[in-house]
Amino acid sequence: MISITARQCAEAAVAAVLLSVGSQTVAAEISHKGETVEIRGAIASGDLLRYSTVRDEIVAAGSNVRAVRISSMGGSVMEASGIAELIALDKPAIIIDGPCVSACASLMFLSSSPRRFERGGFVAFHGSQKGMYRQMARAIAPVSGLPPSFWRDEFLKDMRIQAILQIADKVDDVLGKIHESAGVAPDLDIRVTELTSARWCIKTNALKKSIAFDPDGQAPFDFWVPDAKSLSQVGISSTGLSISSRWLTALRLGISADRIHWGELPAREASSVEACVREETEQVPEGAAPAASAPVSNVDIGPSLTKEDR
Repeated sequence: MISITARQCAEAAVAAVLLSVGSQTVAAEISHKGETVEIRGAIASGDLLRYSTVRDEIVAAGSNVRAVRISSMGGSVMEASGIAELIALDKPAIIIDGPCVSACASLMFLSSSPRRFERGGFVAFHGSQKGMYRQMARAIAPVSGLPPSFWRDEFLKDMRIQAILQIADKVDDVLGKIHESAGVAPDLDIRVTELTSARWCIKTNALKKSIAFDPDGQAPFDFWVPDAKSLSQVGISSTGLSISSRWLTALRLGISADRIHWGELPAREASSVEACVREETEQVPEGAAPAASAPVSNVDIGPSLTKEDR
């Protein structure tokens, strides 16, 4: 059997998180008509500067940002969190006249009020990067006997995971302030993450003496698309939201309707997360030597994984 070492788990976690980082997107179109800023398209690097420039143009003309009209499929959470902070300073009306997905929904949409939907407008939420880290740390802890806080320190020894988690911390801080200011349910992000993320399992291969992280099957859903009533149930005020066609909404998100959770957001699961460990075996051709494994720390932090541990 194989024992899990700190370095093995950290390296497997780094690989899993890096695979989750999306590719770069084309910058959004950001402009203004009088006192209304318009944001069209996915949020990408440089969009915070573009938004700030447009905002400065309005202020230079002797006015203020009175409304922000948005249609965006999300994108860079760092850029979106910066834009959300500027929106929160001006306190304009938020107008959604198209899809508002991911970072658009969790950050920009919630950054100010009143919030108004126009024809074709909807919001779609999904779990955060920080939420995925939490799930991975919780997956390790029951097996290793060490708390999730230990794994955060272990992850931070790798510069790649350090950069990702620093971004997650920054976004989490902005998200928390925006949600608190908006009066949103404090566990909203956790509940959405649990609904739209697969549980992470530790996958072991005793023959190769290696481990990896794998999602335990498919996430329950890809997005939460609320109606007006379910938004108000988590403390989000809005007017004008009407999902006229679930099929059309799913088409605009590029997924099937059954991959969307519609309406009321489920309560958070009260039960503790169980250890999820899968042991893989593979056949080695006759006469072939087992694959060499990368050197790892010789200090085991957890027990050997046996069938009884699963």
